[in-house]
Amino acid sequence: MLQMSARCLSNRSALKTPQLLELSGIGRKNVLAKIDVPLRVELPGVGENVQEHIFAQLSYGALKIMSR
Repeated sequence: MLQMSARCLSNRSALKTPQLLELSGIGRKNVLAKIDVPLRVELPGVGENVQEHIFAQLSYGALKIMSR
């Protein structure tokens, strides 16, 4: 059981985490001001050097073996 006395933000994904934090008001003051999000916690490192690691794999196979 988990009990909290304040608000908590939890994200189990690696994708879009900086965006979620910024939309929640956590991040650089000037970035949040541009998108009209009220600042809750100034954390300058949020969203810096972000590299989303999206990987897609394509597999294929032959339905019939053809000889020459």
